Amino acid sequence: MVALAVSLCVSVPAWAEVADVVLKDLIAQSDVIVVATVTKIEPAPDHIRAVEERYPPVKAATARVVETWKGPAVKDVRFVAAPTQYCDTAHATKGEKLVLFLERHGDGPMMIAHVGRGGMSIHDVKGKPYVTVSDQVILPRGTRTISETKKDSVTLPARLREPGKKGTVTVDFTYELRSIELGTLRSVVCPEKPRDADTRRQVVPRDR
Repeated sequence: MVALAVSLCVSVPAWAEVADVVLKDLIAQSDVIVVATVTKIEPAPDHIRAVEERYPPVKAATARVVETWKGPAVKDVRFVAAPTQYCDTAHATKGEKLVLFLERHGDGPMMIAHVGRGGMSIHDVKGKPYVTVSDQVILPRGTRTISETKKDSVTLPARLREPGKKGTVTVDFTYELRSIELGTLRSVVCPEKPRDADTRRQVVPRDR
């Protein structure tokens, strides 16, 4: 996913850059927020197309909902699981478990919010579930995260690096993977409301 994002951001005009988003704004712009496991990957409907032919074929994913954090409780969600525009990081693989911030666009598959940044993969760290969060998603101050250094490479058409040049070029890069505990993210996205018993003043009967 990172390699694909790098390839689609090469030589992109400044106006196409993706701005950072505060988590509370990502929550607000999402119609549905769920924890789900991807069960199917298939071609997206014909009307969903990428901005350029050089993009890979657009895919749609179906995922079985494990938890609902926002929106109506449903059994499954369907969403676009491939880039459709510049610097789009939308992605999913069969069997992958994700936290999904999704936006509705008509009756077709939903879109991952904020150009794919609302798709957050879940993985285990020392037996605990952690969620990978893009650096462009600004978490509340003081939120504890962990960081892992990853290495990757991507092969690009040489013309994307040097106009007029033929062949391909391989770009090596390193990046930091930032993750947050699933339970911590859950508590931020859908904080529990105080129970009625806790909000009512408790009256202690006096001894007669």
